[in-house]
Amino acid sequence: MKSEMKKYPQSSRLLQFSEQILGAKVIDRPNRFLVIAKLGEREIPVHLHDPGRLKELIFPKNDILIRQVSGLKTQYSILAARGEDGWVFLDTRFHNLLAIKILGEPSQKEVKLGNKRIDLKYGDILVEVKGCNLLIDGGCYFPDAPTKRGSEQVEELIRYTKNGGSAKVIFLCFRKKANFVSINREMDPRLYHAFTQAIESGIEVEAHKIYFSRNSLFYAGPIDFLISRDH
Repeated sequence: MKSEMKKYPQSSRLLQFSEQILGAKVIDRPNRFLVIAKLGEREIPVHLHDPGRLKELIFPKNDILIRQVSGLKTQYSILAARGEDGWVFLDTRFHNLLAIKILGEPSQKEVKLGNKRIDLKYGDILVEVKGCNLLIDGGCYFPDAPTKRGSEQVEELIRYTKNGGSAKVIFLCFRKKANFVSINREMDPRLYHAFTQAIESGIEVEAHKIYFSRNSLFYAGPIDFLISRDH
């Protein structure tokens, strides 16, 4: 895996959006995937592809960046929201693409493992990609809401390694001020336990920082993953 991994220099552009990006403000969030926003003098429905709680990012009057999309029930989709450390990228559809930009082209995508799917495969190594944006005391924590699916994926990877396979989990951190990534033990004890077992079974875990500026996503380099950090 390490021989295939492609490391970008800091501040390298990973992805640039060609469509127009508009500034808007949050009015309300009726459900996980829908935000009512104010665009100029209009109130519009906007799609949010991140199902997390995002209480520190999606709240009334906070600034968001949106773009026009096709194929959705809404005409607009949220790209980012303003945080204390700048724009925080929120469109989870791009996580795998960003991971590939950092790691290199995989040999396979969307690999079935048990009753779950794992994002990428490099040779014989399975790689699951997770994005995180909850900033607490200099750390970026995952998750900000309980994730049964996330726990089950890690548990499948543990079984895979016990049967002779190799696996890795990649965290993409979207907070500029973050100095490390850790598991939100208070929010999801099962996931914390799964990651503890995963590391003991030989699964590698690493984290990379990415930030959004103007119309682009930039790679800011690797950061530490600390399993035992409490907050």
